Amino acid sequence: MLEHEFIEGLGYKVGSTIYANDPRDRSEWQTENMASFLAEMQQAYEEEQARLNPVLSDIVITQVSNVLKAPSDLATMDEVKVTCLQGGVFRVSGTLDIDDESFIMPVRSFDGGIAYFPAEVSAGEFQVDLQFAESGKYQITAELLNQELSTPRFAMKPISIYVLNQVASPAA
Repeated sequence: MLEHEFIEGLGYKVGSTIYANDPRDRSEWQTENMASFLAEMQQAYEEEQARLNPVLSDIVITQVSNVLKAPSDLATMDEVKVTCLQGGVFRVSGTLDIDDESFIMPVRSFDGGIAYFPAEVSAGEFQVDLQFAESGKYQITAELLNQELSTPRFAMKPISIYVLNQVASPAA
């Protein structure tokens, strides 16, 4: 419950707000219980607002390495599109302003399956190594990333990954 206290001559201070009168009907405060009730209602409202409008941490992709093709200016893209060979390992790097942690980066294939890769954040630097055994199109989105979290945490531009078959050159 939010802290509250009666301040002589002013009213009740609930959280950081001072109420001269009961805001429900503008009458003078009658009891401590009324201030307690208001503190509980205000806390419940603030918790509901935080749940409905969470503050999201933005994953900003700054580099994609070891791919056949990637945009040169990742910051201006609405969607990051990369092309790589099946079986190859490539790295997606960027910034993420959260404490150091590891989390799961889900990647959806266009046949509906989801693959999971370990992502790391250290000193605000984000990175995940990806490898695909099958050719096809894959996508990483904020919706997919937040899907299994009780409260959404991340925002990011979508990443589309085109995985090409690795074909051996014919013998001469």
